[in-house]
Amino acid sequence: MVRRTGPTRPSAQGRAPFSRHPRARDRLLALARSTDRNVRRWNGWTAARHKAAQAEPVAVGAVETGRRARAGRTAFAHDMWETLDAPHLPVEGGRLSTHLAVRGGKNVYGPFTRLLPPVPVHELFARAAGA
Repeated sequence: MVRRTGPTRPSAQGRAPFSRHPRARDRLLALARSTDRNVRRWNGWTAARHKAAQAEPVAVGAVETGRRARAGRTAFAHDMWETLDAPHLPVEGGRLSTHLAVRGGKNVYGPFTRLLPPVPVHELFARAAGA
């Protein structure tokens, strides 16, 4: 049996941990479906590693933890919570503007039929880093 101890993809190597990013809140808002399961999959993290990465931005007050209906995650930006109808997950209000979308009732209206980034993901992270 082979035991994985590191990242599962080369792109995850050498990357600064999410928690050390100076704008953790903005990184959290960059992707629409940043559920705990997706974050672990994208970074090649175990649940323990994910919890450790969340601890630092929580400790400095950049994000808060908790449980919210249908969110699928435990870290949230300090922002208004928007409850949306399926197929969209509920999100922070700041995430809508990042994706050029607006809320209309419990629906989302934007450039796409789903809440998708309007630019490539690397550009969203560059914007979040203030580059």
